[in-house]
Amino acid sequence: ARLRMMQGRYDLALKCFLAIGACHSTESLEAFEKNAIDVVNGFRENFDEEPVQIRSYSYDFVVDLVERHHLHQFLLQRDFLLSTDSKLFTPLFSFLRLVGLQRMGDFLIKHCVSPDYSYSSTIYKTNSSKGQKNENDQASDVLRREPLPLDKVAEQLESSPALLHWYLHLVFTRRPELYIKFPNNAVPPKTVTNLHRQHFRLYVDFAGALADSSAALSGTEQYNAEAKTTPLLTFLKAALPLGGLLPVDARRFLEIERTKVSGSDDEEDDDNVDKSSESSSPIFALELAYIIENYSEQTEKDALGILDLYLTGARSLMLSVLYAQRQRMYSSTLWDKLIRYCTSRTADGVLFGELLEAAAHSGADLARLVERIPPGMVVEGLRPRLVAAVADYRMKLEIYEAASAAGSEEEIALMREIAHRSRRGVRYFLGKNREKTYAELIQERNREVEGVIGEKIAEEIPTNLPTSLKVKSRQDRHRLAYSIPRR
Repeated sequence: ARLRMMQGRYDLALKCFLAIGACHSTESLEAFEKNAIDVVNGFRENFDEEPVQIRSYSYDFVVDLVERHHLHQFLLQRDFLLSTDSKLFTPLFSFLRLVGLQRMGDFLIKHCVSPDYSYSSTIYKTNSSKGQKNENDQASDVLRREPLPLDKVAEQLESSPALLHWYLHLVFTRRPELYIKFPNNAVPPKTVTNLHRQHFRLYVDFAGALADSSAALSGTEQYNAEAKTTPLLTFLKAALPLGGLLPVDARRFLEIERTKVSGSDDEEDDDNVDKSSESSSPIFALELAYIIENYSEQTEKDALGILDLYLTGARSLMLSVLYAQRQRMYSSTLWDKLIRYCTSRTADGVLFGELLEAAAHSGADLARLVERIPPGMVVEGLRPRLVAAVADYRMKLEIYEAASAAGSEEEIALMREIAHRSRRGVRYFLGKNREKTYAELIQERNREVEGVIGEKIAEEIPTNLPTSLKVKSRQDRHRLAYSIPRR
């Protein structure tokens, strides 16, 4: 590799370095895949801090070699290193084992471009267009260009679903303008929408512990439960409006995954899995509830199903109360089911007390809940909770009134300033400050054109005309025949 670099054959030097990564790396590809999934799921934030070393030597400079000499496209040629189907000898996998996961991720994201970028022009075509032709140039020698198209990198990483999932997640989080936000076109490219469908399945396959919604919400404060999300839920919120991933297909796929898990759990007890056990399954409960709530007709059956997903699937009383407040059409039915659930679960009133706290936080009607307390049920700390709820409501009301008063004062101050400026005279110099209107600019342009035409006509008229043809100018034509007396 060093010899090839001294000879100026940087592509062959890169080939030698990639061979070092493929054959002599101490880190296995499975270890990189495991680290990549941990990064996507948020279990590892600072990963691969120390550079990868092969025989106590670091090869981080290879990244600079590729960038300085524009060798990016050789990483996209699958048979650049060896003509084999083994993924260990493909350029990107060898590059990963050579420089590490973090540095390769930064490199790919830095040079990532949209899928419509192509390497169609060749050295032969470029030289022929410039009028230069070399016999050694062939049409297969493609120009060395810098960017790495999104679809080309994803196509090479398909042999490792974990690394493909990691790469698409990096593009989704760090380059959204290429994946979910398109500032230059209204319709996303077909290549990107196909990647959305593939990426959704990868999120489901590699969800791991995050597939359990109740486990994902565990340890989250009650007031912060609505803001809690998972990588799959974040992806669904961004990808579903684009149309590549259909809500019907996503809902069906998640329901099948939930059926598999619930069926495997109940296989020993009973072969028939009822719908109640499916709704109580915590697997992808948050994601399925989001799809049904935002992309369905919202019938009463759907509303009760969403409440079951929040209540028994995700096991979050706060999310259940917030949904009952959002759903205006079937709000009374949902609240009745919530009250029945809290009163039938425990007789000591602990769950009902949590319902009161969640209702107070969401701004629900507490009087209706207090009326539904069964006779004989002792709710521990009922009076302090109600007092705290009323105090919280009063504080929110005071904040709203203070904000409204401040807004009114600002509005009055702005109106006074506008009235003051409208009545105040301003010295205005027409010659310096006034901007010419469009009509005046046109008129000025016409005058210039007429002046140029007049000069040309004057040049064409001969100066040595006879005396009889010249026009006599009267010097005293503006003088009046009589004088006007002064007053």
